[in-house]
Amino acid sequence: MFEISLKPSNRNHNVVIESGLSNKFVSLLSAFHITLNNKKIFVITDETVASLYLPQLEQQLAIHTSIILPPGEATKSFYWLENIYETLLSHHIQRDSLIIALGGGVVGDIAGLVASTILRGVQLIQIPTTLLSQIDSSIGGKTAINTKYGKNLIGTFYQPDMVIIDPLYLQTLPHREFTSGLAEMVKYGLIDDLDFFIWLENNIDDILSLNINILKQAIYKCCQIKTKIVDQDSYETKNQRIMLNFGHTFGHILEAESMYDGRLLHGEAVSIGMCQACDLSQKLGLLEKSDSIRIKTLLSHLGLPTQIPSFLKNYKSDDELLHALMQHLKHDKKNNSEGLKFILLKGIGQALTKTDIDKTTIKQILETYIQATDKT
Repeated sequence: MFEISLKPSNRNHNVVIESGLSNKFVSLLSAFHITLNNKKIFVITDETVASLYLPQLEQQLAIHTSIILPPGEATKSFYWLENIYETLLSHHIQRDSLIIALGGGVVGDIAGLVASTILRGVQLIQIPTTLLSQIDSSIGGKTAINTKYGKNLIGTFYQPDMVIIDPLYLQTLPHREFTSGLAEMVKYGLIDDLDFFIWLENNIDDILSLNINILKQAIYKCCQIKTKIVDQDSYETKNQRIMLNFGHTFGHILEAESMYDGRLLHGEAVSIGMCQACDLSQKLGLLEKSDSIRIKTLLSHLGLPTQIPSFLKNYKSDDELLHALMQHLKHDKKNNSEGLKFILLKGIGQALTKTDIDKTTIKQILETYIQATDKT
């Protein structure tokens, strides 16, 4: 069993990774001194995960109430946030109650936001069931919902009391969802670890065939990198944690333009965003063309998109789409008085930030990708 201790701010907790943990919740919580006693346990999950794994959890824990949400990014909304609050309050949630987030990134993000705010904060355990949530969104304490202005603009920093990762959950994950998570896996190699990037290149077949031992190693490595960065910069006030947003500046504007309707998954958007960030890095003389090609080749071999989807142009001209994407950039969370901050690469495994980028240069990158959709 892999175990990582995360020590950000004043809410230290453990990330535990092992096949079969989904059958050992009671003993696992006891081993890490999380007492259940007579406290009320609330589970927040979605329809897909509930049908697969909620009965297994109910057999082991005395669950007071389960809240089952629709799957998909659109659920991260004010409507469903209020719905969860109302349900928990009507069932008399208490300060010593426990919320369990059972699901992917959407469930983890909204459940985390609820746990951090209801009664000014209750216990939270994350049980991520997708690759993306296991290696990224369940780690680090970011919680959020989306708005019409952009992704994850309303949220908090709130560390869970524990993160329980069972790679066996990935066996029932739809292939497209699994592939989407691989984008975040590649991101870790790009921003922090050339050796891990090379390891991914050498293990493509085992990864795509869901070799559990290989996946467990990959998940552990990703969690190691993220916890190291989060420990250094819990609240993203320094310059370390922001590196985890590589590919997300461009990726989030593509998600916003697609209205979070499921046609473009988060990891797919991040994959395209990383390609655009590589092109911007290359254009600014930071990244060698050979490295950019190598990165895009790995993404393609993993089944991830490297160009923006043609459906984004169904209702807008090229100029209208460019204007819309530039407007979305104005709502990026990394904006500050110095301007829009981009995470770029000066080599594989070497990320940096840059704020003094001319808007014309950014437009040129986006125009190239918009025009390329005519050829896809």
